[in-house]
Amino acid sequence: MTTGPKRPSSFSIGGDLVPTWMTLLRKTRVLATTSARSVAVQPSTEDFVAHSVRIADAAAGRRLLDQKILALWELEGLAFAFFERCDDEMLRIGDLGLPPEAGPPVHCGIAMAEVLIHGFDADRLLDRFEVVTDPALTPFAIETVGLMLAVYERDLLGVATSLLGRIGVVRHTPLRRPPLRSFLESVPRDHWPYIAHGYGRALYFKQLSLAGALRSARRQEDLAVEATVRGVAAAYTLINSRELGRVLSLRGSQSDPETAGGIEGGMMNTLVLLEWTFPGCLSSIDGVTDRGARLIGEAAELADSARRRGRGPQLVP
Repeated sequence: MTTGPKRPSSFSIGGDLVPTWMTLLRKTRVLATTSARSVAVQPSTEDFVAHSVRIADAAAGRRLLDQKILALWELEGLAFAFFERCDDEMLRIGDLGLPPEAGPPVHCGIAMAEVLIHGFDADRLLDRFEVVTDPALTPFAIETVGLMLAVYERDLLGVATSLLGRIGVVRHTPLRRPPLRSFLESVPRDHWPYIAHGYGRALYFKQLSLAGALRSARRQEDLAVEATVRGVAAAYTLINSRELGRVLSLRGSQSDPETAGGIEGGMMNTLVLLEWTFPGCLSSIDGVTDRGARLIGEAAELADSARRRGRGPQLVP
């Protein structure tokens, strides 16, 4: 498997722009929100749709961006719980009448559920995505398989989570995770960047700092660096939306174009998602630099174009 050009031995991002303790609290809140919703839904289609509509309506009425974003995690956890327990194998997400803004997080939840049901059987997962998902949003499901591969990696956090699951402290389903290279070789090559993006998204949760997550992304021998860094940066931007103006000033070194390109690309993925989901939400962000204003302007144009065409936000891996 080709891994690309030799990576620089060091890199610089000019320091983390959000204190580590603050990001840890925010990551914990995300996990708690997703977990709470994952046990709150009854296994009926009507209940799932009704819950989704209420969450979307509540988010639309919230003033602060970080409060709106909580709805994304709630919808993800809700979909995870519903599809893990749903016994209708021919159910199609497009037939349910969900609010359009629920689409991306629901597809993430679908992927989490399907992995827990079928493990990392690539053929079975792709068959299920073909049945269940909206083809325009299937990339969000494929990307989340990459996140699950990172979650089930046999590293220190993976082992600790498994042990905590055995004693009932956290919810954890034991799965046999294949080697990353083996899994990649079992799916089409055009899926690899999405898997790398999802893997990078998980790395931001697994590492204490942004710099640590970026270093880990650059060490992944079987994943494209830029796509993995995009995932890290996308998660960083979403988690720290309260300081969005400051976050958007983050940039990599010109001597390391893969990391620099990944950081900007990941920020754009999150900005497009937010502007598509909550139109106008980026128009009043405080403390935005000229570069940040450029990114927001480009994201708004892409989101508006997608809405006019009746399509969801594009995920660029």
